[in-house]
Amino acid sequence: SVTVTLKKMNPPVRPLQPSVTVTLKKMNPPVRPLQPSVTVTLKKKIHTLFSRTALNTWFLSLWSAPPDPRHLANMEITTIHGADLSMWDLPAGVLLRDRIKKLRGLFLQQLYAATTSDEASAAAISFRKEIDLWILDMEKYPMGCPGYNRSQRKLNVLLVKRRVRNLTYKAALQKFSDNPNLETLPELRGALKQLYYIKNLSAI
Repeated sequence: SVTVTLKKMNPPVRPLQPSVTVTLKKMNPPVRPLQPSVTVTLKKKIHTLFSRTALNTWFLSLWSAPPDPRHLANMEITTIHGADLSMWDLPAGVLLRDRIKKLRGLFLQQLYAATTSDEASAAAISFRKEIDLWILDMEKYPMGCPGYNRSQRKLNVLLVKRRVRNLTYKAALQKFSDNPNLETLPELRGALKQLYYIKNLSAI
């Protein structure tokens, strides 16, 4: 007899697969670059004492032409016989004569910005002092002007002193300083127009 023994076969063992770990990473939303902050400032409107239009009307063309005779008061605008006025056309003389225009410009800038009567008054007082100094320099200039003899220098000094004798700018600026308003501007303009004959000494 033949005996058959059946051997139990184990199933083939599969090799172990490497473990795979999956990590879910939380994604943050993209960061936008910071925008520069914008600050909006509401500018408060400043109310000035005089409008630019009014000031320009009264003061911008002061010495472009001779003043009306009614503004001359008691000014002596005759010339002096024999006086050589060419010294006033030298560069130093032109610069000195034109200084009054710069002083007028500074006065206007102060009035443009004035918001109170006190500020306008201070501007008028300062302008008056500057005109005083300008006239003093006009009187001194001939004596230091080279190329002219002593006689010619004295004649030119005398001419300046005659022309400034009856100017009314001091009184007009003082009146404006005491009460700065539109009503006082015409009189002030008339007084400042007189300076045309100091700025232009050859004019008669």
